Amino acid sequence: MNKTDKAKKLNILIILNQERLDDAFLSYLSNADIIIDIARPEQLFFTFYHQELFDYQYGENQLVVKGKEYAVETYEEAKEDFLSWVSKFPNQKVAFGKSLKELFVYENKFSLWWLTGVSQKQFNKTPAGAYFHQMHSLKRIFRERMNEICPPDKEVSIKISADNHSEFNLFKTYLQAQMDKVAEISYLRGDSKSSNGKGLLFAKIFRSVGTIIYTSFNLFLTTKSVRHAHKNNDNAAAIYIYTDFEKDWNAAATKYTSDRYLGDIYNYLKSKGENVAWLPFLNKQKKLNKWSNSNLGTFNLLAMAYSDQIKASFIIAKSLFWWHIVLWRISKLKLKFKMEPLEFALLQICLNDLSRCINGACLPHLFTFEWLARSVPKHAKCIAYRKEFHSIGRIIRAALKNTNVKAIGIQHGLTRHVYYQYLLSKDETGLDCNKNEMNSDFIHYMPVPEHNLLFGQHTKDIFLKDCAYPQERLIITGYTRISAFPEYKNKITHENVERLKATYNVPANEFVLTYCINTNDRNYINSAASLLIEAIQLTQSKPYLIVKPHPNYGGKEYFERFAKEKGFNRYKIAYDSIENCLIVSDILCSLFSNVTYEAFMIGKPAFILGVGYDYTYEPIFRDPAINVVDNSIKGAKIIDAFLLNKEFRQSFENKRENFLDYYFCNLDGKSFERASTILS
Repeated sequence: MNKTDKAKKLNILIILNQERLDDAFLSYLSNADIIIDIARPEQLFFTFYHQELFDYQYGENQLVVKGKEYAVETYEEAKEDFLSWVSKFPNQKVAFGKSLKELFVYENKFSLWWLTGVSQKQFNKTPAGAYFHQMHSLKRIFRERMNEICPPDKEVSIKISADNHSEFNLFKTYLQAQMDKVAEISYLRGDSKSSNGKGLLFAKIFRSVGTIIYTSFNLFLTTKSVRHAHKNNDNAAAIYIYTDFEKDWNAAATKYTSDRYLGDIYNYLKSKGENVAWLPFLNKQKKLNKWSNSNLGTFNLLAMAYSDQIKASFIIAKSLFWWHIVLWRISKLKLKFKMEPLEFALLQICLNDLSRCINGACLPHLFTFEWLARSVPKHAKCIAYRKEFHSIGRIIRAALKNTNVKAIGIQHGLTRHVYYQYLLSKDETGLDCNKNEMNSDFIHYMPVPEHNLLFGQHTKDIFLKDCAYPQERLIITGYTRISAFPEYKNKITHENVERLKATYNVPANEFVLTYCINTNDRNYINSAASLLIEAIQLTQSKPYLIVKPHPNYGGKEYFERFAKEKGFNRYKIAYDSIENCLIVSDILCSLFSNVTYEAFMIGKPAFILGVGYDYTYEPIFRDPAINVVDNSIKGAKIIDAFLLNKEFRQSFENKRENFLDYYFCNLDGKSFERASTILS
């Protein structure tokens, strides 16, 4: 190539991930003529841009294409394309005359496919859904701006910033199909080949065997302790509530106090004399000791027989060994696949996901399955659980297949447009909305709860969109996390508010605004804090700020650091319960969170911080009861309107009832009563 040709060559950088901003990447960035930023989010946000490059100062001669607007424009078609693919692709025969569902089967009981991130479809479980949004965005970008990006008189070199080789190969294949002329396409961080030799295969098998031995030994010790020391172990309960201890539990000092999601419904059933017990899978002595020290009430640890533990370990080891071999064999058969290039690239994504499952969450899930299937009491009526369409929910349902015990899912969060697991197809469930029969084929169809307890009609409408779930089994109970929230209005007395203000060292005559942090992401926290602090400083009401970190995420260090940099000190970090924070607050705000609607239940106004997130396709944000604040001026106006304008406050109160009736259905405070009718 001569010097003239080199001068004509355009360097394009396509950013697909939240690439680290090290010197090497910044060098690529500064040398690129065209940057297409379509980086997918790492959390449950529809934000297609690189967070740390949001305010980056690019060169004057660089063409920067922001992919976010294209992701929004192509949202519906990309979503439908993904949902269609994810429900049909696993049925396609790929090797040895079998589909992915049929190749990875556990003891002829269920398919491993249903435990993968791809099958669960949610943004924070798998990037697969985001890939389709990125591909459709790139298609629109190349169609509309081809002459700018790939001028006919210039050669083009494309570098792709991706997380792994399979991801790079997928987009390389996709781009080649979109471009009129073949460009040089390379992987930003290295070559596009990954190794899958026998050495790696045996290393994975060896690691799996070691993990099985370690897990089996811990389970043996825990079972021994349960049998000899635990008087609270209740084998006679009729209603069991599965809990993920200690992840789902609130802690006070060194003890755990309650399950954040299902603790209230457990307490309600206990108070009504129901025969209910917790069902935690405590597979480590350390977990058992923590549980014992916290005195968490009636429970059943379902001590599996020692002989069953040995059998289960061998069965799991055999299955994992076979799955490793199948994955390796498929990789050697790749040249024989009769697939279109894009389909083949997507197959690699699925195989990688299956590999991650086998080498990751699969093992504890298989032990959970064996533990339940071999130990669940025959007299039990039901097992209730949250995360109803996640892998653990599917495992519980599959384990109960040959029993008379019902599997009852309890909705654990408000349905959102990136919660694709609620958008079910008949290819996935094998069910029909007008027929009450349930499926017991958990190889070709996903295990789903026999009943689903829902927050409101909004969720039921989503379920029934494609008529893939029996509508008679979708029970609207209302918000079951804290059924008594409407009664909290009675606790909002002058005395209680003054007492709590004194606890937080807030002057009695000041308004209180509570900010709930529900992320660990430094950029989100800083952006939200910046917006909120500026908004407060612009208000007439000047509310005092209480910052409530989420128990799972924390994030207070980021907020404190940012507030110090900005010289803002009119705030207090709260370690109290969210209920007390709500009682003392005059107004509340957060990123997308259930706490906003909990505030609505007790008549407290709340708004959403629209930081780095596109709410265009969230149906709930089209409701007039919801206020989304995306800049400090609007934030100041909303805060003052709620705190100082009685007419505005009353207009919110008028909208609140219809909003809660459709989304949460719990203004009467009787969601527990409706749920207990199904559970008992």
